[in-house]
Amino acid sequence: MANIKSHIQIHTPTHTPHYIPILMPDEYWIGYLGRLLIPNGMKLVRDYGNINIFLDSILSAMNSDFINHYIYLKVATIAEKEIEIFTQQHSLIPFLRVANIRNRRPRNWAGEYKALAFRLIKKGVYFCKSCITEDINHHGYSYWRRSHQLPGINWCLKHGLSLSYVSNKNAMHYPPDTYFNNETYAECKIADEIKNNPIINKFTMVIQEYVENPIELNVKNLAKLLSQKATELNLVKNTKDNGKFISDFLIEGTPATWRNEHFPNLIKPTVGEFYGEFDYALMTKKPVKKLNILLVIASIFPSEANIFSEIVQHDQLVKKISETTYSEKEISVAYINNIGQINKIAKDISCCRKETLKLLINFGYYPLHQIGKRTIEALIAFNQGVPMRELVLMHDVNLKQLFLITHPSIKGMSEILNIFKTKPNIKWCTT
Repeated sequence: MANIKSHIQIHTPTHTPHYIPILMPDEYWIGYLGRLLIPNGMKLVRDYGNINIFLDSILSAMNSDFINHYIYLKVATIAEKEIEIFTQQHSLIPFLRVANIRNRRPRNWAGEYKALAFRLIKKGVYFCKSCITEDINHHGYSYWRRSHQLPGINWCLKHGLSLSYVSNKNAMHYPPDTYFNNETYAECKIADEIKNNPIINKFTMVIQEYVENPIELNVKNLAKLLSQKATELNLVKNTKDNGKFISDFLIEGTPATWRNEHFPNLIKPTVGEFYGEFDYALMTKKPVKKLNILLVIASIFPSEANIFSEIVQHDQLVKKISETTYSEKEISVAYINNIGQINKIAKDISCCRKETLKLLINFGYYPLHQIGKRTIEALIAFNQGVPMRELVLMHDVNLKQLFLITHPSIKGMSEILNIFKTKPNIKWCTT
């Protein structure tokens, strides 16, 4: 095995003598905390008292208001990220939150971060060997990716290879190449029946989409929509009904090995019995875990394309988007001119990001984050006839954006892709 090792990557903000690493795209926050602690001599990663003292010393030099707050909030501040953006892009908190929007009030957020920040969904922490090699060759260090910790997915979405994992609770405090070089890891075993399963494939897409654009799920309206979809599949929803429930549908449609690992509670002794942890997703009597709801959504919709668009369009709350009305044509023009990038669209139509997100989803457009230089180069190459199998091997290409923009059935993507044909030298990013 090639022995590849990380090197310290440092960004030192003004007014602090400490080594501060740059937060990488898709980096999981606990791994970033490790890259912050180890170079600064913090070897006892379980010593949270001294860790707090160390973080406070950095924050005091930055004149931050987050001194004496919870570790998670301190790390987000040191990484120079807004709390909600840090949460959406560098943690698993969006999956661990309660699905009911009424339980998410601002005064509860600090307690939520404290309760959920260190929790993992899968048993262990996961990495991709190919990602490690690429990271060290291009950046000089490896880091833990949030996308590798996503529930239900045990393969790298970029390379298509099985992930490796470490069971040590505090493994993320050290870079993944530590375990790779020492061979102190185990391999995920993924059968073809899992990779080729249609529900699991849709669940993978739903998870990724929710990661990029986490919307609040109005449980009451969503339950009505899911109930309609269930009826179309001849499923029942009430506890006294005779027939198959959504829980039966999930058990029949997914491999037992996958369920046992990722949804161990999805087990029933008898077909046709009501099982609240999943079947209540079609009702509003009791809350359902958000992760369970996402699995139900993935199983019950016929296609993964624009699932959340349909959900928001059905949601009665979209009627309260804004007192200012925008026509679909206005949104369409702004969407195409700004190649789907939500922040640029919001600026273009003079609307806040949150309302712009609702508008895009309401009209059926998929919101994109900033498109990087390498992804633009890949799109231009795609238009020049370079096969997709070669483009996915390009480093630093956002594969999700690449696949979305080249997907002909997703609204607006053909028009965006055509821009790269007519203007091959176009530049929209600063990276």
